[in-house]
Amino acid sequence: YGTTTPFCVARSGRAIALKRGSVFASGLQAGVTDARLMIQRDVTDTQLNPERFNVLAYGAGAMPVIDGTGVRFALRTGNTAAARHHGFVTISGIECRGAMTTASGAAGMFFGAATSGDEATTPSSVKVIDCRVRDITHPAGTEVSSDINGMQFFGADNGVYGCTIRDTWDDGIWSTGARVEIVGNNVARSGASTATFPNRQRGDCIQVTGSAVQHGAYVGGNIIDHSSASQK
Repeated sequence: YGTTTPFCVARSGRAIALKRGSVFASGLQAGVTDARLMIQRDVTDTQLNPERFNVLAYGAGAMPVIDGTGVRFALRTGNTAAARHHGFVTISGIECRGAMTTASGAAGMFFGAATSGDEATTPSSVKVIDCRVRDITHPAGTEVSSDINGMQFFGADNGVYGCTIRDTWDDGIWSTGARVEIVGNNVARSGASTATFPNRQRGDCIQVTGSAVQHGAYVGGNIIDHSSASQK
């Protein structure tokens, strides 16, 4: 894809390749109301053929950018429909950014079939590798109490490796669910202040919660830089 934004019902062993140097900022497909790029996988497909589906970059130049300005998520896997599943997806070499809407639970990258609950037993296995998430905020105007995170994960066996996350409205990386791995990332200026809200220091660089704490999480080799020592 070079200039348009795809909507994908993913099948095992396939991929979406986004051209380097492209910016995906519009063109939502019919039926997609809250994300620039949504990946959905059939439950039967992931159960019978759990090969990974890949979102990746091709060509030369800068990372392809998915700009989520004006929607809830720049990139999302899964939705709330019972017939869909969000697992066994790898995202690599992609940048997400943008001023999200103020809807509860907005994020630059969101991985989950729901917007609440642990989903601890869901075999999610989403892997995000060498990606960049930055400037995740919301349109200037009023403060919002709900999270607008850089990356947000639900489900078990997820991982974030070698990514850069900076200047996010709330947490840089937020994860719940068992056996998460967060390794070798650079996370800076979470809960970043803006010209409209100059004293914000609310977000954590990395937060693991729920089943990620109860059933095992590995967080190591990350560089984190926060303006307040009271933040995580």
